[in-house]
Formats: sequence, C-alpha cells, structure tokens
Amino acid sequence: MSILLVILVITIGLGTSIPKLVLNDLFVEFFDEGIEFRQHNDYMLENLTGVMSIHYNIECGEPNCIFEPRYLEQLNEFKQRFKTDTGVGTVLFSTSVILVAGFATLAQSSFTPTIQMAFLISMTITLALVATFFLLPSLVLVFDRKSRQSGTISSTEERVS
Repeated sequence: MSILLVILVITIGLGTSIPKLVLNDLFVEFFDEGIEFRQHNDYMLENLTGVMSIHYNIECGEPNCIFEPRYLEQLNEFKQRFKTDTGVGTVLFSTSVILVAGFATLAQSSFTPTIQMAFLISMTITLALVATFFLLPSLVLVFDRKSRQSGTISSTEERVS
C-alpha cells in the first residue's frame, strides 16, 4: 500500500512539471553556435524556409478528389484546428493521474489479488505516461524520417504543414 502512495506522489510530482517542459526536438539547437553545421542551419532558417517542419498527408480516398469543395472545406477545418489545438498533453496527464488515483484507492482493499492488480495497473499507467512524454517524441522523429524517405503524394491526398 505504501508503494502505491509513493507511485501516486511520484506521478503527481512529475505531472506538475509537465507544463514547464519545453519539447525541443530541434536537434540543430543541441550544437554550439560556433560549429559550422549550426551556422549553416541558422542561415537556412533565417533566409530560407528552414530545415524542420511537420507534414501530414490527408487522404480523401478517390482519385482527384482533392479538388472537391467538401474535401477542401474539411481540410481547412483540420488546418485551423491543428494550429490552435495544444491541450493534448494536459488532458493526457490529468486522465492518467485520475486513473492512478482510482487504482490507488482500489489498493485499499483487504483482498490480496485486488491489491496486486491495482498496483500493477498503477505502475503500468505511470510508466506509460512517462514513456509518452519522454520517449514518444524521439520515436516519432525516427519513424517520420523513415516515412519521408519512402513516401510520395498522389492525387488522393493533400499534405498539411
């Protein structure tokens, strides 16, 4: 039971620092400004379009349907929401804390299998939360790089940046 309370305190403690996190996956900024590679990239960022961007391919399902007014309207709605929607991390964290607190309450049972299951689920949710905020951004970069190398855009999809 004391282990569950420790897990709950750790989850809440880590969660309070989430709003302070700055997710900086711009690997170029890891280099000192005196390094030639960094200088070239800074020049590209200031004078050209830059080197880092994110793209989504939005499929419509039929050939040449990207010119249909209904598809274009939905695409514009998606673009607007994409630009303004930034609250996913807060929702994910608060949901995880509520779940961990609920299972910590379940661990108050006197039935040993229930206590063990509550402990296991609380640990799993906590580790999933930590992995989501600390490991997932790196994995997304790796898989995005692979998909960019092999992907093409056809007349059945539109790229959103």
